[in-house]
Amino acid sequence: MRTTKQRWVVLCQRLGIKDSQATNTAINDTYDKLIAVYTAPDRHYHDLGHISDGLEKIDEIPHSPERDILEMAWWWHDFIYNPASSTNEKDSWTEADKALTGLGLNIAFRVRVGQLIFNTTHDHIPNTIWGQRIVDIDLSSLGAPPKVFDENAVKIQREFNIPDEIFFSTRVRFFTKFLKGRPTIYLTEYFRDKYEAQARENINRVIAQWSD
Repeated sequence: MRTTKQRWVVLCQRLGIKDSQATNTAINDTYDKLIAVYTAPDRHYHDLGHISDGLEKIDEIPHSPERDILEMAWWWHDFIYNPASSTNEKDSWTEADKALTGLGLNIAFRVRVGQLIFNTTHDHIPNTIWGQRIVDIDLSSLGAPPKVFDENAVKIQREFNIPDEIFFSTRVRFFTKFLKGRPTIYLTEYFRDKYEAQARENINRVIAQWSD
């Protein structure tokens, strides 16, 4: 896979952002802003590794103009991440909209990006295939091998900075509600086939271990 910088520049070129000194500076400055956020010392899970992992999964989807919208949304979906906030996606979209406006991208494109970012709240089931895909990509780590799944939990706990008992009891409540709210974890056949069984095994293990 290309480096993240090459990936970002090529995406911007595909989107028709004009090739000029001013826009090239804006492309580079926006990339630097993204990288600064995703490599900040308080990012342990929602970091550049998470973004890079998602980009690799996006590559598994046949290319189309819609996939470029998905890719741009993925770059921005965790731009703002405060574990204590309920408006991370809204705030991430606000920052994305400013940046994409500065890059000259039209309002229709920006609205589509915003819709995909909002889908990653995981409080509803998206009604579009692209919304379902970004949700599945965001949840794909639930289907990681057990060792990686547990390592990710440690990283997320570091972001929350709370004791085991509170973190895992909250996690159990979230997972229990999440599983009751949908017939499958993954919304698209591709991700169900690839991750569903392992994700359920991982989640059920956490629920069994930390339930009262």
